[in-house]
Amino acid sequence: MKKFLPNIITLLSLELAFIAMVCANLVQTNKIILLIPVICVVLDSLDGIVARKLNATSDIGMNLDSLSDVVCFGAMPAILLINYYGLTTMNLFIFSFLIIFGALRLARFNSNPTTHGKNPYFEGIPITTTGLVVPLILYLQLPLFVAIIIIEAMSFLMVSKVRVPKLSL
Repeated sequence: MKKFLPNIITLLSLELAFIAMVCANLVQTNKIILLIPVICVVLDSLDGIVARKLNATSDIGMNLDSLSDVVCFGAMPAILLINYYGLTTMNLFIFSFLIIFGALRLARFNSNPTTHGKNPYFEGIPITTTGLVVPLILYLQLPLFVAIIIIEAMSFLMVSKVRVPKLSL
């Protein structure tokens, strides 16, 4: 059972992201839905911590985590933003950057073994950042042009060579 616990935590995060996307499309985005991306950030950190503590890391777990991250921190935030700011061609294009650049960042991370383990930094901002920034954008009800600037900057920073210190938990 301990071998599967990290993956169960990852799947819980994925399930919450799915629920948030469905709820965002059924009702106007409300404040409670904005907690789900934040919970997903906590679960994303927890699955890695549990995997390392239980010595239950695996290639399947790493890939499952990345697939979950694309949904939780790419697709879900994009859908929340589109739900709030409206479905327009421009919004669809700009907010899809979260999915596209997030997937590119995770593919680069997974294909480079030197990015794992003891490295004290990430190359590019982690996709999980959107799980904190997007709810803040929506909670503060920032104007669309400000949200677009933030999302574009975050998207390009995900695939940049900027070194971001890892937080030790």
